[in-house]
Amino acid sequence: MNRTTKKTGQVWKATVLMMVFLAWFIGSSPAKEALEVLPINPVPDFQASETRGTGSQKMIIHGLGIIGRIGKNEMVISDILLAVSPAITYYSEKIGYDVSLSNFKVGSLAGFRLNSEREIIELWLLDQKKY
Repeated sequence: MNRTTKKTGQVWKATVLMMVFLAWFIGSSPAKEALEVLPINPVPDFQASETRGTGSQKMIIHGLGIIGRIGKNEMVISDILLAVSPAITYYSEKIGYDVSLSNFKVGSLAGFRLNSEREIIELWLLDQKKY
Protein backbone atom coordinates (compact mmCIF):
# COMPACT_ATOMS: atom_id res chain seq x y z
CA MET A 1 0.00 0.00 0.00
CA ASN A 2 1.46 3.35 -0.89
CA ARG A 3 1.29 6.56 1.02
CA THR A 4 -1.43 8.21 -1.13
CA THR A 5 -3.82 5.28 -0.80
CA LYS A 6 -3.34 5.25 2.97
CA LYS A 7 -4.16 8.98 3.26
CA THR A 8 -7.21 8.60 0.99
CA GLY A 9 -8.54 5.81 3.20
CA GLN A 10 -8.08 7.95 6.32
CA VAL A 11 -9.88 10.87 4.66
CA TRP A 12 -12.81 8.60 3.74
CA LYS A 13 -13.04 7.27 7.32
CA ALA A 14 -12.95 10.79 8.73
CA THR A 15 -15.60 11.95 6.23
CA VAL A 16 -17.89 9.04 7.05
CA LEU A 17 -17.49 9.59 10.79
CA MET A 18 -18.21 13.31 10.35
CA MET A 19 -21.34 12.59 8.30
CA VAL A 20 -22.60 10.09 10.90
CA PHE A 21 -21.99 12.65 13.66
CA LEU A 22 -23.80 15.40 11.68
CA ALA A 23 -26.74 13.11 10.91
CA TRP A 24 -27.02 12.21 14.60
CA PHE A 25 -26.68 15.84 15.70
CA ILE A 26 -29.19 17.23 13.19
CA GLY A 27 -31.63 14.36 13.70
CA SER A 28 -31.69 14.63 17.45
CA SER A 29 -34.21 17.02 18.87
CA PRO A 30 -34.47 18.51 22.33
CA ALA A 31 -35.88 16.12 24.88
CA LYS A 32 -39.65 16.00 24.66
CA GLU A 33 -41.73 16.20 27.77
CA ALA A 34 -43.15 12.91 28.91
CA LEU A 35 -46.84 12.50 28.19
CA GLU A 36 -49.01 12.92 31.22
CA VAL A 37 -50.94 9.79 32.12
CA LEU A 38 -54.41 10.70 33.29
CA PRO A 39 -56.37 8.48 35.67
CA ILE A 40 -59.46 6.67 34.44
CA ASN A 41 -62.50 8.13 36.07
CA PRO A 42 -64.27 5.57 38.24
CA VAL A 43 -67.80 4.48 37.50
CA PRO A 44 -70.13 7.12 38.93
CA ASP A 45 -71.71 6.46 42.29
CA PHE A 46 -75.45 6.18 41.80
CA GLN A 47 -76.41 6.58 45.45
CA ALA A 48 -77.78 10.07 44.99
CA SER A 49 -81.22 10.01 43.49
CA GLU A 50 -83.55 12.54 41.98
CA THR A 51 -87.30 12.53 42.43
CA ARG A 52 -89.63 13.95 39.84
CA GLY A 53 -93.38 13.92 39.82
CA THR A 54 -95.25 12.66 36.80
CA GLY A 55 -98.92 12.50 37.59
CA SER A 56 -99.69 9.81 40.14
CA GLN A 57 -96.35 8.04 39.60
CA LYS A 58 -93.18 9.40 41.27
CA MET A 59 -90.00 8.94 39.29
CA ILE A 60 -86.93 8.17 41.41
CA ILE A 61 -83.79 7.96 39.31
CA HIS A 62 -80.19 7.21 40.23
CA GLY A 63 -78.85 8.26 36.85
CA LEU A 64 -79.82 9.20 33.34
CA GLY A 65 -78.27 9.14 29.92
CA ILE A 66 -78.53 8.11 26.32
CA ILE A 67 -79.15 4.43 25.63
CA GLY A 68 -76.21 2.99 23.70
CA ARG A 69 -77.23 -0.66 23.58
CA ILE A 70 -80.16 -2.75 24.73
CA GLY A 71 -79.41 -6.37 25.57
CA LYS A 72 -81.40 -9.20 27.08
CA ASN A 73 -79.81 -8.99 30.55
CA GLU A 74 -77.83 -5.76 30.29
CA MET A 75 -78.02 -2.25 28.93
CA VAL A 76 -75.49 0.45 28.10
CA ILE A 77 -76.51 3.94 29.20
CA SER A 78 -74.04 6.80 28.75
CA ASP A 79 -71.22 4.32 28.08
CA ILE A 80 -71.88 2.47 31.35
CA LEU A 81 -72.76 -1.22 31.20
CA LEU A 82 -75.57 -1.95 33.65
CA ALA A 83 -77.22 -5.26 34.49
CA VAL A 84 -80.99 -5.46 34.09
CA SER A 85 -83.01 -7.00 36.92
CA PRO A 86 -85.46 -9.76 36.00
CA ALA A 87 -88.07 -7.69 37.87
CA ILE A 88 -87.51 -4.51 35.83
CA THR A 89 -90.42 -2.15 35.22
CA TYR A 90 -90.53 0.24 32.26
CA TYR A 91 -92.14 3.68 32.48
CA SER A 92 -92.64 6.69 30.27
CA GLU A 93 -92.28 10.20 31.65
CA LYS A 94 -95.07 11.40 29.36
CA ILE A 95 -97.51 8.61 30.19
CA GLY A 96 -96.32 7.73 33.69
CA TYR A 97 -97.41 4.10 33.79
CA ASP A 98 -95.94 0.80 32.66
CA VAL A 99 -94.79 0.66 29.05
CA SER A 100 -93.03 -2.01 27.03
CA LEU A 101 -89.30 -2.36 26.43
CA SER A 102 -90.11 -1.87 22.74
CA ASN A 103 -90.74 1.83 23.50
CA PHE A 104 -87.01 2.25 24.28
CA LYS A 105 -84.61 2.66 21.36
CA VAL A 106 -80.87 3.19 21.02
CA GLY A 107 -80.40 6.96 21.23
CA SER A 108 -83.36 7.48 23.60
CA LEU A 109 -82.86 9.42 26.81
CA ALA A 110 -83.53 7.20 29.80
CA GLY A 111 -83.47 7.51 33.57
CA PHE A 112 -82.86 4.47 35.71
CA ARG A 113 -83.24 3.31 39.28
CA LEU A 114 -80.94 0.63 40.71
CA ASN A 115 -81.46 -2.01 43.37
CA SER A 116 -78.87 -3.00 46.00
CA GLU A 117 -77.17 -5.32 43.47
CA ARG A 118 -76.78 -2.32 41.12
CA GLU A 119 -79.23 -3.77 38.61
CA ILE A 120 -81.75 -1.59 36.81
CA ILE A 121 -85.15 -2.13 38.43
CA GLU A 122 -86.93 0.86 36.85
CA LEU A 123 -86.24 2.37 33.46
CA TRP A 124 -87.88 5.66 32.51
CA LEU A 125 -88.22 6.91 28.96
CA LEU A 126 -87.52 10.64 29.28
CA ASP A 127 -88.45 13.59 27.09
CA GLN A 128 -85.19 14.88 25.59
CA LYS A 129 -86.61 18.39 25.26
CA LYS A 130 -86.79 18.76 29.06
CA TYR A 131 -83.19 17.80 29.72
